[in-house]
Amino acid sequence: MSKLTEIVYCGIILLLECWFSSSCSDKGTPSAITVNITCDRNLYLYVDGKYLGGDVADAKQKHYLTNEIMPHSHVVAVRCTASTPPWQGGILGSFENGLVTDTSWRCTTSAAYGWNMRSYRDDDWPMATSHGANSPSTFPWGNIDSIDKKAAWIWSSDNKDDSEVFCRHKLVKECTEEKQSYFQTPKSTRDIAIQGFLLLKVRVAGVIECGLKCGQNSACVSFTIQSSDIRGSRLCELHNVTTESHPQSVVRKEGYQYHEVVQTFY
Repeated sequence: MSKLTEIVYCGIILLLECWFSSSCSDKGTPSAITVNITCDRNLYLYVDGKYLGGDVADAKQKHYLTNEIMPHSHVVAVRCTASTPPWQGGILGSFENGLVTDTSWRCTTSAAYGWNMRSYRDDDWPMATSHGANSPSTFPWGNIDSIDKKAAWIWSSDNKDDSEVFCRHKLVKECTEEKQSYFQTPKSTRDIAIQGFLLLKVRVAGVIECGLKCGQNSACVSFTIQSSDIRGSRLCELHNVTTESHPQSVVRKEGYQYHEVVQTFY
């Protein structure tokens, strides 16, 4: 079930979408869970911003760490620094509740203060890259029997040059998720549009519906909609460029209003 809230203030449109789901928990993990985790090579493990433990985890020697995560925990975060070159970075782990390291994690090579806390927004972090299964055939680590076979060795996309990564994942799916999309109407954007770079052209009831469609399209960064003077449905055009990035594509289009994405995050 979802709910949409609209706020318009000083030329900025905020669309707040909320999803309510079953089979979830806003209270975190219902009970304590055990994690077996390793990396190549120096591991630091956090849960909801609190340091849980760490050590030199020599993955090549099948060394892994075992820690217990307390009930009502929400987010696990891992930092790993590589050994001296030549090396390949990798993190492998499995949790008692079924969570494993895979490409659903987010990993970055640099992180701001609070990166390991529950409240930190990691929307702009890249998704983790898998560098092999927990399998004897995966070089140079092979498999670790005490870690789930479904787990993958993850890192940034470049595990030969990136010597440090920060990775995060939710321990449980939260019941309420939010997506906030900000759309701005820059000055002097009436009667203009973008020529080309069209993702979608569709008829909508108004600017909010047009903005919602843009927010639902990951490639959309701007949209143009027919003026509110038009009766009935209005044409909405979604684009993957902005007037600033492609000024040469800006054309006069009478009766249309241009909007662009300021920020979108979950």
